Amino acid sequence: MINFKAMIMGITVASTFFLIKVLIKERKKVMTFFSALFNRGTNAKITKEIQRLMDEGSTYEEAKQKLLTNELIKALRIDEPCWRVNKNLTLVQGNRVSFVDKEVGYIQGDFLGLIKPDVVGYDYLYVLRNTKTSVIRQASITYVKEDTINVY
Repeated sequence: MINFKAMIMGITVASTFFLIKVLIKERKKVMTFFSALFNRGTNAKITKEIQRLMDEGSTYEEAKQKLLTNELIKALRIDEPCWRVNKNLTLVQGNRVSFVDKEVGYIQGDFLGLIKPDVVGYDYLYVLRNTKTSVIRQASITYVKEDTINVY
């Protein structure tokens, strides 16, 4: 007569191997499922924030760009939200600016702020995000020709 404990143990081991085999074969689907499960709260938070911005009068694209800009500012760890260029001109986070950079020439985009380098003796770095290409530019403020700065 067959021992029931041995039979249950055999079925458990066989089903475990079968489950592992299926998980290995279908790992992309499993990873997608768990990723969607864990990101459900984040997606809802992003959707609520976009909806709140749209209720304030922004279009969907404007709200999406504003939210993306805010997340970039957090990720880049911007130290200064504004840059006092001279007594008549101050750039504030979110301003659309253009100027001539001595290194690359004419450049334009949204001003995200200034980053203070960890190395002693270096100037602040300005951070611009090009609205059309979403390219982020960081360079020293000493490269900027201050008389060419335009704010839109």
